[in-house]
Amino acid sequence: MKNFWLQLWGLFLLAGLGLLAMAVIMFVGNLTGVSGSPVLYLHLVQWAQTLFMMTAVPLAWTWFFYVRGRVVADGSSVWRETLANVRLLHVRPAHLVLAAALTVAMLPLSDAVEVACTRLPMPDGVREYCEEGFLQNQRVLAVVLQLDGVWGWAELFLLMCLGTAVGEELMFRGALLNCFVRGGGVRWHVAAWLVGLIFALIHFEPMGLIPRWLLGTLFAYLVWWSGSLWPGVVAHCINNLVALVSYKMASADELMSLDRDFTFGPMLIACSAVVTVLLIALFYRMRVEKVDC
Repeated sequence: MKNFWLQLWGLFLLAGLGLLAMAVIMFVGNLTGVSGSPVLYLHLVQWAQTLFMMTAVPLAWTWFFYVRGRVVADGSSVWRETLANVRLLHVRPAHLVLAAALTVAMLPLSDAVEVACTRLPMPDGVREYCEEGFLQNQRVLAVVLQLDGVWGWAELFLLMCLGTAVGEELMFRGALLNCFVRGGGVRWHVAAWLVGLIFALIHFEPMGLIPRWLLGTLFAYLVWWSGSLWPGVVAHCINNLVALVSYKMASADELMSLDRDFTFGPMLIACSAVVTVLLIALFYRMRVEKVDC
C-alpha cells in the first residue's frame, strides 16, 4: 500500500502542476483581455484543462512510475512504453465496434436513468444544492456552446467529444485505474467502481452523480476486458457527441430546466436494457485478458 500512496500523491502533485499551468493561462487571458470574450476565454480554459490536466498529467505520471529507469525493449522507445502502460497501443477492431454499438444501444436506458434521478425524493436543502450545481454547470455550458457553423461544430467536437474522451480516459481509466490496481493491489471490480465514483464526483454536478458513476464504471470494465483504452474512448466520445447534439438542439429554457420528461417510451427503454445487458455479456465473452478477482 506504500507504493499506492506514493503513486496517488504523485498524481495529485502533477495535477496541481497542471492546475498551476491552467492558472497561468487564465492570468494571461485576463492580462491580454481575452477574458472579455467569454466564449473564447472558456474555450481556452477548457482546452488547457484537456491538454494539461487530463492528457499531459497522466502521461507524465505513467512515465515517472512505470517507465522511468527501466530498460526499454529493443525496437521500442520511452514514449511507446508510456503509451503501452496506459493501454493506448493496441486494440481489437471488434472491441471498438462493440463499444460503439453498446453506447448507442444504451441511450434510451441512460436517458431513463438520468430523468429518474432528477425525480428522486430528497430533502429540500439537498434538492436546492443539487439544482444549484446543475444550473452552474449549465450556465458555463450555454456559453461554451455558442459557437456555430462548420468550424464551430468542428471545434466543439474536437474539444467536448474527442479531446475530452481521450483526456478523461487517460486520467481515470489510464493513470488512476493503474494506481489502484497495479500500485495498490486493489481488485479490479473494486477499482472499477471506485474510479467510476471519482469520475462522477470530479464533474461537480450532484444531480448527475449516479448516471456518471455507472457510466464511468462501465468504461473501466471496457478497458479491463479489452486490454485497451480505446473502446472506452470510443464509447465516451459517442456519449459526449449525443449530449452535444442534444444540448445544441435544446432551447435556452430546456437547457436550464431539470423538469424533463422521458424521451423514449417504456417499451424502447426495456429493449435498450435487454440489448445493453446482452452486449455487455458479449464484450465479456470477447475479453482478451483473464478476469482475476
